[in-house]
Amino acid sequence: EAFGDKVKYWISINEPLMVMFSKDFNGIRDHEGKAYERANYQIMYHMALAEKLAFKWCHELVSDGMIGPASAFQNIYPASAAPADVEAAMEAEEILSFTLLDLSVRGSIPARIAHTLKKQALYPETREEDVQLLQSESADWICFNYYASLCAEAYSGKDDSNMPQFFRSQQYRIVPNPVGAKSEWMIFGTDPTGLRLSIYKLWRRYNLPLLITENAY
Repeated sequence: EAFGDKVKYWISINEPLMVMFSKDFNGIRDHEGKAYERANYQIMYHMALAEKLAFKWCHELVSDGMIGPASAFQNIYPASAAPADVEAAMEAEEILSFTLLDLSVRGSIPARIAHTLKKQALYPETREEDVQLLQSESADWICFNYYASLCAEAYSGKDDSNMPQFFRSQQYRIVPNPVGAKSEWMIFGTDPTGLRLSIYKLWRRYNLPLLITENAY
């Protein structure tokens, strides 16, 4: 109402991946282990519902406006050519990047990820009436933040307690990228080519306008 006649480009939620997983953002201090993981995906679901309402109000109040999320996009390479590592990289990218964007654009969790979450008792509590809201609105564009690429290998049960919460999974294991110059800030190594690959992957999947909102190059 205040800015709709002046501001036409809007971001709904900045880096929902960080919001759902980081205790610094989500405020969950009394959960650990499986309970914390379940809470992460419940937060994801509630953010998706809130975002759809933001889409609705933006489309109603801002003439010719565009709104969409700012994804903390994770471009992920397999750690080797081994099929298990290739599959792990695909799974990691699907969970860390495309699940949240699919909710924004398509209004649903990718079928493979939904199956995995249900199998692990992590699927969020939902209501039938939410389906209509989730699918009633869609992102007009995708903003994304890119700093570095990651590598993933097949899960082997190794200790990942030193890694951020969103890098811990029984579907993959995030490992250092052996290629690229590392620094104190870019601990996984710089990868300018990964920015171009991210653009290609996002365009191929969603065919929506893209805007780079954060990057390191």
